[in-house]
Amino acid sequence: MTDVIVYLKAPVAGKVKTRLQSRYTPEQAADLYRAFIRDTFATTQKIDADRFSAHYDGQGDVVDDLVPNGWNVVAQAQGDLGSRMLHSLRHAIGSGASRVILIGTDIPSLPAAHLSAALSRLEQADVVLGPTSDGGFYLIGTRVELPDILGEVEWSSPHTFEQTAGAIQTARHTLSLIPPWSDIDTPTDLDLILQDHKAPLTHTRAAVEAIAG
Repeated sequence: MTDVIVYLKAPVAGKVKTRLQSRYTPEQAADLYRAFIRDTFATTQKIDADRFSAHYDGQGDVVDDLVPNGWNVVAQAQGDLGSRMLHSLRHAIGSGASRVILIGTDIPSLPAAHLSAALSRLEQADVVLGPTSDGGFYLIGTRVELPDILGEVEWSSPHTFEQTAGAIQTARHTLSLIPPWSDIDTPTDLDLILQDHKAPLTHTRAAVEAIAG
């Protein structure tokens, strides 16, 4: 059984994508993030998997209208990002998944092929990571019940990916990588991604156009 988990925050103005607020209002940043979520879901649904889950942080009623029909909607566990992700991955494996991948919602331009590649890599490797250009990672997947490999990772730092990869290898799990991709944290990140006219960004482009008037 194959599981796909999407991590998202409730798109509440002032609480999401705060770095976009150097150009946009809190309400506009929330609208943009809501579009990122929709584009991420649209891409994720293109891949072949048995179970799809949306794990949210914040107000559950705010995300209900964003999640596709048939998906499981689950509140994230307590703790820092690492402990929450480990909880989600362990629960998937413990409930029968032979492979599970977890992604965030700052990557609306990610091709579905990258997700399929991650699942394919898990046929051989214990863990798969998708690095981001800023030193983090946009995807983590596993086929084993992982130990506490994320406890010492510095989140939102240039060392996040490096530390995570090192912890996986220290735990003697085999690691495979899929191609890097860029997430969206700042207005400049958004500008660069919008320049790729082949990117699947239907909702994001519509949100930007609506803001521009």
